[in-house]
Amino acid sequence: MPRTQLDLDRPSSWPAALTNYLDEHHDVFRAWEAKTGQASAPLFDAAMYGLRDVLRAYEIRGWHCTHLTDAEADELLRDGMHLPNVETLARRIDLLAKTGSIKPQIALRLKSENWADQENRVGKVWFSFFPPRRTDECGIGPFFRHWGGEALYRCHQEDPVISSILRRIGTPRLVEVDVPIASLGRYPDCSIYRRYLVSRGYRSNEPTDFQGYSKHPLLAENVRRVISYPERDFYCLTNCSEWRTYALEQERRNRGDIAPT
Repeated sequence: MPRTQLDLDRPSSWPAALTNYLDEHHDVFRAWEAKTGQASAPLFDAAMYGLRDVLRAYEIRGWHCTHLTDAEADELLRDGMHLPNVETLARRIDLLAKTGSIKPQIALRLKSENWADQENRVGKVWFSFFPPRRTDECGIGPFFRHWGGEALYRCHQEDPVISSILRRIGTPRLVEVDVPIASLGRYPDCSIYRRYLVSRGYRSNEPTDFQGYSKHPLLAENVRRVISYPERDFYCLTNCSEWRTYALEQERRNRGDIAPT
């Protein structure tokens, strides 16, 4: 079923069905946010459940920070995004070994030493549903520096040999995806009603940016583009030119991809 794109940063553009629901429950959300005691927990919960039902009709734009080979980027555009697990990581490692990008003994080690089966990773594709530049270098920089994702680099970042190998594989990428809200493990309901209240003049100290994960594979039609370093939009969306300790240019110089200036 076609879904309507919801621009989280522009409440004025939100569909009438959503804004009408928020208007109807304005007093509940504002009282709960202000902690005045005028909105009971059951009343607030009911308003939130209703909001989630409304949100199921929409999709929101997200960015997945990663480090991929050209073949993997092409596969995402062609086949969509699969859910990560031990088997998919092993398949990716085997492909690198088959093409000669890594030695067989390194492939065996990577397949035996990883965190791909951890609960917060398996079956979940994580996204920032705001331009990643709003997150500092410590928040997103590590995802761009090593191939294989956090499931690999967290195991091997202290090993100079393996870490160096993972850095040389592939290119930093941003995968830009329109994610159906119904596929998310948790809904952006708090972000939505807080953005709505702010647009109506209410001042909130609570965060409105939203990060979450899809618990379903994403179709190729949902993958808008793969943005690769050093494309202009990669700089614009990450603000990596302002990073200090781990600037991507320095990373590439260390890898020998570009000559020092």
